[in-house]
Formats: sequence, C-alpha cells, structure tokens
Amino acid sequence: MNSDFVLKKGSFVHFAQLYEIYMQPNVNRFLNFEIMSKEQFQSIFEELVCGGDLYIYEHKSQIAATAVTVRQKRRVQHVATVTTLATHSKFQGQGIGSQFMKA
Repeated sequence: MNSDFVLKKGSFVHFAQLYEIYMQPNVNRFLNFEIMSKEQFQSIFEELVCGGDLYIYEHKSQIAATAVTVRQKRRVQHVATVTTLATHSKFQGQGIGSQFMKA
C-alpha cells in the first residue's frame, strides 16, 4: 500500500474538493444526483456528511477518493454499507479505489 495516502474522516471543510470530485462527468454519472452548482449541492453534501460516516483518502492534501458509509443499528451494528464511493479522475485506473477500500 502506498504510504503517501492517508485515510481520514471527512467533514464540512472538505466541501470544495469533494464538490470538484462529485461534479466530474465521469464520476457523477454513477451517483444519485445530477451535476449542479455549489449552492444547489450544499444541502446534498450536508446529507452525505450527516447521514453516515464520510471518509476521504488523501494524497499530499488532495482528496483522491471519498466514501460514505452507513452503519446498521442494534444487533447488526458491526455491519456498514458503502453508499457513495467516488475517485477523483486524476487517480482513476491506478487501483486507488481498491487501495482506499482496503485501508
């Protein structure tokens, strides 16, 4: 695994970089929302951050990939589902998404 990448919890401070990733046409076509302005995306982003656990995979302070996971409740709280996964186009085709999921 490449040590230049760091797994972190994402937050509202990552809005600009995540907006850039989510609005790339080759990424957005796999998501459940359309390409839109930053103002329109603000409420969707709040849902992503507040609806589960937002993770980012950084390479030298640039977000290479992102995922949102939702943990189940009660007896199955050990189970989490990845609801959104996106890799910056600059990092696609290099195994970064797989590396991110392993991390």
